[in-house]
Amino acid sequence: MTLKCHESLNQLVKLLKKRVPHIMKIADVPGLSIALIQNWKTAWAHGFGVINAETRQPVKSETIFEGCSLSKPVFAYAALGLCETGRLALDKPLSQYHSAPYVPKDPRV
Repeated sequence: MTLKCHESLNQLVKLLKKRVPHIMKIADVPGLSIALIQNWKTAWAHGFGVINAETRQPVKSETIFEGCSLSKPVFAYAALGLCETGRLALDKPLSQYHSAPYVPKDPRV
């Protein structure tokens, strides 16, 4: 049986809604937000739990979380992979690859 894209997305959403709260409880995570991207667009976003354990303010899909330095190792891994293929040189300024700002300013911040 072949599932259409929206059917598999609906199944995944149903599974996440069922399992995430249990995993959060085991890991002692008070709140988190998940987004599923499909065809370069947000297909589903949902907040689980609370922003603050004392105030009990719920997490929403729009809640902003601090990523701290979690993206640095991911970016380094990707950059080194591009260096291996010759698509990026570590000694070359990034402005030589792209002249305009690539990431738009987040209006929520």
